[in-house]
Amino acid sequence: MSTAQQTTAEVEIRAFVESWLNAYRSKDPDALVAHYIPNGRAFTLAPPLEYVNGDERQRAFTKEWFSGFEDSMEFSIRDLEIEIEGDLAYCLFFMQLAATPVGDQRFSFWYRITLGLRKVDGRWKISHEHESVPFHMDGRFRAAVELQPA
Repeated sequence: MSTAQQTTAEVEIRAFVESWLNAYRSKDPDALVAHYIPNGRAFTLAPPLEYVNGDERQRAFTKEWFSGFEDSMEFSIRDLEIEIEGDLAYCLFFMQLAATPVGDQRFSFWYRITLGLRKVDGRWKISHEHESVPFHMDGRFRAAVELQPA
């Protein structure tokens, strides 16, 4: 891949990630699911261990999850790294979620995301998503949601 192609692909991917974030921010499950290729895999923070991208279970869960929060949900990212090889790419970054559950207090935490992307019909799509939160290694398996990116 030439330097010009690499630069163009990186610009496209950065715009794609921003569009994906905007689907979260607008709490739009259909717009969110549209960013995924069918039959890819997603390992999210929420159960179950795996979702199949674009299936009705993912859409229904996302809709239910969004409805559990007051008004807006804030999503921001930092330290986005992109690696591209032809029609495949992956992105690594930290993502912050700040939101208020219905009837509860506002919270905020950072977690880690890796997105595997594939260019399909000229458009980048998520073929694999992996989210994680570290946990305290003290035998109690508590999520370390108080951590901040360095």
